[in-house]
Amino acid sequence: MKGLDEDITKMLVSQEPAQEAYSEFLTQLPIDEDGDYVYPSTFSGAYLDEETYALCIALTDCSDDVQEQYDHFFSDPSIVVYKEAEPFRKL
Repeated sequence: MKGLDEDITKMLVSQEPAQEAYSEFLTQLPIDEDGDYVYPSTFSGAYLDEETYALCIALTDCSDDVQEQYDHFFSDPSIVVYKEAEPFRKL
């Protein structure tokens, strides 16, 4: 069990920079009257890359200009990877 505990601890520690970056992103978003985040129109989602533990931000426009705009949300943009995606649709 000790090896498994160490593996889990290592995985959790590896995820921390991406989790902190996502929290940093959320704290800069406006919140609407219903208490929901108001995401930029180019935002389509976010996820943690299971192999690199990078924060992946899915964008409907991955142009350099848009990526540069998103870089300003993060104190360390090197943790973030931008991916081209379809527009986000609320359910």
